[in-house]
Amino acid sequence: MFFAADAHPVLDAGDLDSYLFDRGTRMDEAWKSDRAGAVGRIAPDSIPPAAVPYLFGAESESHPAPKASARRWRKPSPTMKLSRSRLVRTLSGAFTRVQRTISLAPPPSRRKLGLAFGGGFARAVAHIGVLKVLEEEKIPIDLVAGTSAGAILGAAFCAGLSARAMEEMAITSRFRDFARMTLSRYGLYASDRMANFCERVLKIKSFEDLKIPLAVTATDVRTGEPVVFTKGPLVDPMRASCAYPGMFPPVEVDGRSLIDGMLAYSVPTTPLREMGADFVIGVYLSADSSGHPAPRHLLEVIGLCLSIAEVKMRHLWKKDADLVVEPDIHGFSFDCFDRAKELIANGQKAARAALPQLRRLLRLSEPPV
Repeated sequence: MFFAADAHPVLDAGDLDSYLFDRGTRMDEAWKSDRAGAVGRIAPDSIPPAAVPYLFGAESESHPAPKASARRWRKPSPTMKLSRSRLVRTLSGAFTRVQRTISLAPPPSRRKLGLAFGGGFARAVAHIGVLKVLEEEKIPIDLVAGTSAGAILGAAFCAGLSARAMEEMAITSRFRDFARMTLSRYGLYASDRMANFCERVLKIKSFEDLKIPLAVTATDVRTGEPVVFTKGPLVDPMRASCAYPGMFPPVEVDGRSLIDGMLAYSVPTTPLREMGADFVIGVYLSADSSGHPAPRHLLEVIGLCLSIAEVKMRHLWKKDADLVVEPDIHGFSFDCFDRAKELIANGQKAARAALPQLRRLLRLSEPPV
């Protein structure tokens, strides 16, 4: 505490801060007062008498206004300047912290989009056309699930291959790249070439190394239960998912004998929901056998039987799909690798037709015309 020119005591910085910030009741009295002005709202009887004329500039009976000469020669209190600047800095710092808190708040997370690929062997090449449209429209895919040949294409996409690179791969691929004749009593073809093809193209050995999370589905031939792979070695689950009955023998994985995943999930939308997808697109290669000619050999008999079962069970996976894309594959055989360009074009056509609905689903604005 020190004295001004007229010998009235003045509060120092510590007393003033204590008075302004540590006495909540005094501040309440100040705000409730009826006196006009920021200074007059504080009740005079609650303020130390010595601080009245110098803190608030008010006059009172005990402390009359100083004479003109005193006013002329009296200098502003350095203590008051210090307290006011400290108050300004305190309020300014608080405001800055609020601004930083608001600006640093994380944006709301984007809802996850999952893409489910069904099977179809060579006809699954149509999935590439769907991927080309999604890439062109810059629609990000967060999760992928695949069944049978859809598992191979899904793994290639999750490994980082572009739709263009996958198209070039499909155009040059043939049935002999995936199958080798064998005398096994469980199937007509061995799938060792398929394993070599996947290792050569993907250059990735485990699910954990993929850039996008992937689920591969298969079916336990002993129990009929679905089996979903999301971690561990990658190639054997894909072989199991592609083990078409009668064509390829079952694949042993972790003590279970597994066959084609289409018997469990012809389009694996449900695994995507379980992985946390908010929106799910199912790409369905319709297996409707109506109008098909009579089967010519054993594999076509098995294929037609599986097609009938698949049509009967499609309501099971459609309930978990927000959007279903159905490329036209009628007239394409299971081994028509030489018609890859046509299948890709049909996939693009189906995806383009579904784009308006997809944009509404994801709440995306229409691109400028």
